[in-house]
Amino acid sequence: MIECPYCGKELILYDWFGTQMFTSSPQKMGDIYKCENQECESGIFNYYFYTYDENYGLHEGYPC
Repeated sequence: MIECPYCGKELILYDWFGTQMFTSSPQKMGDIYKCENQECESGIFNYYFYTYDENYGLHEGYPC
């Protein structure tokens, strides 16, 4: 379980991201999470967080 660093609520797995997303062999790089608490201070990033598979640290925002 991954928690929101602002409010402590469980983050919801929203999607994943990677390279070659629209090919027959996409390579996953990490997961995208969203906080459903709309009163949370993470609103500046639209409540999104992400992780990279090789480094499980939580990052704010949506991966570019």
